[in-house]
Amino acid sequence: MALEETPAPAKRDGHAGARRALAVVSLALVAATLGLDLPRASQGEFWGDGATYYAMAWSLARDLDLRFDAGDLARVRAEYPSGPQGIFLKRASGGLTVDAAAGFPWVRRVRPDEGRLYYAKAFAHPLAAAPLVAAFGTRGLLLANGLLLSGALWLAFFVLRRRGVAPWPALSAAVALLLFTVTPVYLVWPTPEIFGLALVTAGLAAWASGRPLLAAVLFGVAGYLKPPNVLMAAPLGLEPLLPREGEGLTAAGLSRGLRESLRRGLVLVLAAGSLYGLNVALTGELNYQGGERKTFH
Repeated sequence: MALEETPAPAKRDGHAGARRALAVVSLALVAATLGLDLPRASQGEFWGDGATYYAMAWSLARDLDLRFDAGDLARVRAEYPSGPQGIFLKRASGGLTVDAAAGFPWVRRVRPDEGRLYYAKAFAHPLAAAPLVAAFGTRGLLLANGLLLSGALWLAFFVLRRRGVAPWPALSAAVALLLFTVTPVYLVWPTPEIFGLALVTAGLAAWASGRPLLAAVLFGVAGYLKPPNVLMAAPLGLEPLLPREGEGLTAAGLSRGLRESLRRGLVLVLAAGSLYGLNVALTGELNYQGGERKTFH
């Protein structure tokens, strides 16, 4: 006896039901992160690199810069009376700064004798969270984590559905992969772990959807955030080198694949390089961890 196909309305109902369930999970993540008072919950203490990313996000939201000064210190102490314990800073010069007295275009380079201090961490995550911090205060840092993890869940779900996985198994797999692991612990960390996970997830989803250059850009940003993240771009670079379906391995095919692989790699390098270039413009140094860098307690 031939198996009967599932009626189309049932398929649509299953997909709609799974999406509604995923929407509920996403709303719960957003509500939980927005509703948490982090300074109170942590009893006014920082852990890990939290002090640096917290202060950076506030600095970008309020001052539009990566410089650490007395105003930044006072802002941290308003919520954390013990101050930014464990903050990473560096002394640097050569970056660009706005100066009304400098004449058109009112920009000059920072001199070494000014002794300016800058945050010594990657700015991509604080920059992404800064609009939410400006709108919701410190809660915006955790809200960014909730939104990013929700986005990663949706991407995983849609990739699995596009691969032919049924709605509820696709939802179960996405939830198991991203929520039944250590990942939710990082929702309460004002650090870039969830941001990096979301970038890598989006990069893999873009690659699986046939948008390799977008994937290369996302992997480039993830690599700037933490260089080992670039290893997750391996499928992006290796795929063009594999024989196409129905074709054997030929010299012409290998040459074509090598050019495509190099094109994707170049886009990735340019994406990461542009962020390192901004480091030079803002702090005068290419490496955000370079120069005279220290941890302060």
